[in-house]
Amino acid sequence: MSFTFLEKEKEKEKEKIEKSESTDQNSWGVWKTSTCFIHLKYRIKKKSYGEWAINFKNGYNKSISMSVGIKEGFGGDRFTVPSGNSRIHSGYYTNNKQATYLNFTVSRVKFGDTSWGGPYAGCD
Repeated sequence: MSFTFLEKEKEKEKEKIEKSESTDQNSWGVWKTSTCFIHLKYRIKKKSYGEWAINFKNGYNKSISMSVGIKEGFGGDRFTVPSGNSRIHSGYYTNNKQATYLNFTVSRVKFGDTSWGGPYAGCD
């Protein structure tokens, strides 16, 4: 059991909380650079009733597979963004329907590998 606990603690250390702000519900926010991965950019868009979409852009020379989780809300998934491409994911919800920002984590990152198991990449 302690091994599982230690592995979970190591994973938490790798998670970085991203915060993006969007003031206009009908348009995308500005592109921001991930705090952990310098060639991963993102922007957000508030849709309706607390639902948000995130657009990720991969500037690495390999595909990037990652898990995204929402803080102070629910929704999350694992997906891959091919090198040089962007990908939009929605279905992320905040507890506060009036929120003007979204806190989320990017974790379990792998480059050029779409499998779910580790090892995972650390920050750049």
